[in-house]
Amino acid sequence: MEFGEDPTVALKREMHEEIGVEVAIVTLLPKIYTNIWHYEKEDVQVLLIGYLCTIVRGEAKPSNEEVADIKWITPSEIRSFSFLPFADTLLADAAECLETTSQ
Repeated sequence: MEFGEDPTVALKREMHEEIGVEVAIVTLLPKIYTNIWHYEKEDVQVLLIGYLCTIVRGEAKPSNEEVADIKWITPSEIRSFSFLPFADTLLADAAECLETTSQ
C-alpha cells in the first residue's frame, strides 16, 4: 500500500498488478493483525487487513516477478502452508466469514 492510499484502492490495484484480476470487495473482515520486523537499520510494522472479495474480471495468474505461483486451497488446507505471521489466522477468518455469508 502506498503512503496515504486508501486500503480498498490498494487492494484492487494490487490484485490487478500482482495476479491480473479485477475484484469486487464483499466485506471487510472483522480483525486486523499486525507484526513487527526488526532490521539492522529500522523496524517495519506490517498490518494485515483482510477483505472477502470476488473476482469479477480476469483469470488469476502470476503477472510479475513478485508472485511466483497461485494456488487455490480449501479452508481445511490453510494450516498446511507457511504464511506471514497471522496470515493463516486471517485466512481462517475469511473462511468463517465465507461460510456465514453463504448460508
